[in-house]
Amino acid sequence: MSTMTTFDYGVAAMLAHSEAMGAISQNIANMRTAGYKRADVQFASMIANPLPGDHVAGSVVAQTKRLVDMAGTFERTGRALDLALDGPGMFVYSTTPAAGGELFYSRNGALGSTALDAATANGVSYLSAYDDLYLMAWPIDATGKVSGTGASDLTAIPQSLAEGFTGRATSSASLTATIPASGTATASFELFRYDDAGLERRIFSDWTNTAPNTWTASFRDGAGAPVGGTTTVTFDGAGSLLSPSTLDVGGLFSLDVSKVRQLGVVPAKTAFAQDGLGSGDFLNWDIAPGGVVSAVFGSGAVTPLYQLPVALFSNMNGLAAESRGLFAVTSQSGAPSFEAAGKTAAIVSGSQELSNVSLEDSFSQMIVTQRAYASAAQIVQTADEMSKTVRDLR
Repeated sequence: MSTMTTFDYGVAAMLAHSEAMGAISQNIANMRTAGYKRADVQFASMIANPLPGDHVAGSVVAQTKRLVDMAGTFERTGRALDLALDGPGMFVYSTTPAAGGELFYSRNGALGSTALDAATANGVSYLSAYDDLYLMAWPIDATGKVSGTGASDLTAIPQSLAEGFTGRATSSASLTATIPASGTATASFELFRYDDAGLERRIFSDWTNTAPNTWTASFRDGAGAPVGGTTTVTFDGAGSLLSPSTLDVGGLFSLDVSKVRQLGVVPAKTAFAQDGLGSGDFLNWDIAPGGVVSAVFGSGAVTPLYQLPVALFSNMNGLAAESRGLFAVTSQSGAPSFEAAGKTAAIVSGSQELSNVSLEDSFSQMIVTQRAYASAAQIVQTADEMSKTVRDLR
């Protein structure tokens, strides 16, 4: 090994540790960047093929890899549309709001940005962590079934819904009340229902005593018009209802009266519940741990409309790192497979995942790298002095 070769080894070592210092600096700079994955530098020796028995000194080369499969720290933000993944997988983003766009992947689920589709007439905006990409999900149909399981079924989630909830007519209800065993022969309770348009309608339940332990139940609307017919209801001597337990309210809905009692002298309504919902405007999105995205309306209605998927890879560390915490598929990562969020990773709403950088480890690596770089520089300086000695020989 000549003195001149020593220069090569020293310079190679300086270059390798310079690259390591660059990766460490990048890690520290992105310590609080959502979705950022730490860059680690691994050193590999470079040795020429020696002849048997020969000693050939080796150089070194630095190889940078991303620790994509290592989760970062979670930070509680309190914003409902800040999402983190508790488990393996990545959110799916696309360059178009419909299937067919180029897909990117990220652990960044802080949906504070708005991806605007300028191609639409009114510039519809969609949920995203990036201004130029769309968070993708599978639609949920009216029966509650997820429509699709693959990339071709994905679609973007609009930031809001122009159409509100149209309402749901009341189909069943239950009444808990007490009618008097003595003292008065009538009782009336004000109830309500929702019609097909989602409008609240008043309805009255009237009770009239016709014989011992025997009453007739009838109904009238808010204007006083009769609703349906009259039904005879009987009680036992202890005040419990005998029959019937359900009343038909003019074909509009069924009323469970099994909890109506005949006691005391004062009529009283304790509770009333019904399954209808009024119409209402869109308020916000609710995202469950299982990844179901539901629209919340002003009337209290909650309608599931989308299912968030997560993308899984056979080698997540083989993904290509893009800017802004995004990753792209490579031959080393393998093609993605998609699973509904909740099966492999739960959605944590109100939190965001920061980088997986450890500040303590980064500073330790910085000190070691600085010393290694200085040592490599010393090699070059020493080789230079040795060369001068040879040059000055007489």
